[in-house]
Amino acid sequence: MTTSMMIDTASATLAVQIEGDVNHPWIILSGSLASDLSMWNSQIDMLTRQRRVLRYDPAGHGQSSLPKRRLTLEAMADDVVELMDRLDIATAEFVGLSMGGMVGLGLALDHSARFRRVVCACARAVFPPPALSTWDQRRRDAERSGMANLVEGTLERWFTPDASAAMKEAAAEMIRRTSVAGYTACVDALKGLDFQRRLHECQMPVHFIAGELDLAAPMAEIAAAAAITPNSQFTTIPAAAHLANVEAADAFNEVLANFLYAKQ
Repeated sequence: MTTSMMIDTASATLAVQIEGDVNHPWIILSGSLASDLSMWNSQIDMLTRQRRVLRYDPAGHGQSSLPKRRLTLEAMADDVVELMDRLDIATAEFVGLSMGGMVGLGLALDHSARFRRVVCACARAVFPPPALSTWDQRRRDAERSGMANLVEGTLERWFTPDASAAMKEAAAEMIRRTSVAGYTACVDALKGLDFQRRLHECQMPVHFIAGELDLAAPMAEIAAAAAITPNSQFTTIPAAAHLANVEAADAFNEVLANFLYAKQ
């Protein structure tokens, strides 16, 4: 059974979807900038066999409201904890990709008592200066010409040339549905990313996942973050770009299952 609801947090009224047996332990999924909770569709059948799944749209994305405050990655991590409190979720596992992976690092560092494991997929832990200037340009493009203007460039980063046309079109629809205000607010949050200097503090199991052909979050940078994170694992998804969970769903799901279920 699927349950959909809207939950108020300090940042926004967030659209939430819950699936899976009520007796299973919780897992929370958080996605990319300019996506919505449908980006996890290929993971739901596998995860709900042993987990109760909560996925949500970030502020200004999908069905969620526009942001009510200035967003930071720390604030977005607080929102996840607020969702848990509202739903009486004591502890959970967390899987985040891209922006969601950055939120996951914030949760691992600042809310470790609430999480058993974190998966950080296709996400940097810090942005070098050239990447920050790229975000400024994308922000200006969105404000000047709308989200449709960002579709082509975003798809080029999200997928390899071999990805199917249907896959790309579904992703394009997610981008178009994202509000400009939500996109720019999240871009401003991403520009404050600075978790790499704190990764040595991490006290919980973290699995870093990289797409072999991901130019948005290069494999070498993710491997470097994993190398300084205690009790971490690192896996590369072959022949995948940024949305590895979509383009290489079977391989991605196998990595998740091995990490989440191996010790049960």
